[in-house]
Amino acid sequence: MDDAALWSYLGWALPPLWAWVLIYALRTFKEWPAIMARRNEARRDTASAADALLARYENRVASLEAAEEKCRFDLTEALRRLGEIEGYMMGRGKASQDAQLIVSAEREIEAAKRDNGK
Repeated sequence: MDDAALWSYLGWALPPLWAWVLIYALRTFKEWPAIMARRNEARRDTASAADALLARYENRVASLEAAEEKCRFDLTEALRRLGEIEGYMMGRGKASQDAQLIVSAEREIEAAKRDNGK
């Protein structure tokens, strides 16, 4: 089939095809602002969702940092109290040792008095 025959065969379809292309182009041109508005709204929604997620993560990080600081303070306070208790226990042990020395010295004195009295 030569070109002329092809054009004569398809010639009847070209005007409706061009009409359809023009109608579709006109429709797209008329709806273009609405299409761009939807696209921009979707971008804004995505951006605001990302900002909200970032803000939520920043709040979570801040709360975790505050909890960490509180734990560090509590640990420091517990170690301080443990040191005080250990010192108290050492002092109590020292006092107990001193009391045992006094008691044993008194027993030795009494034993010496008994031995001298014999």
